[in-house]
Amino acid sequence: MVVTCVLVLLGGVVFVGSNSLRSQNRIYKAQEKELQREIKEEEERLEDIKELEEYVQTDEYIEDKAKEELGLAGKNEILFQKEK
Repeated sequence: MVVTCVLVLLGGVVFVGSNSLRSQNRIYKAQEKELQREIKEEEERLEDIKELEEYVQTDEYIEDKAKEELGLAGKNEILFQKEK
């Protein structure tokens, strides 16, 4: 009789423990999914940064900045200004 009670009690403890582990596993899977999404976003961001880095090192970028910030014009270009 005592052995049966101990086995039933042990079975109950194992059942409760396994439910707790399953619940924790679901939480970890959700966290893993979220982290995978964040990793993908960061990899895309890194790719954008690399493309921008390549663009910044080109003559086209330098020309664009000179036109935009300094108001310079290239050869065969005419600048027009609005009257105030």
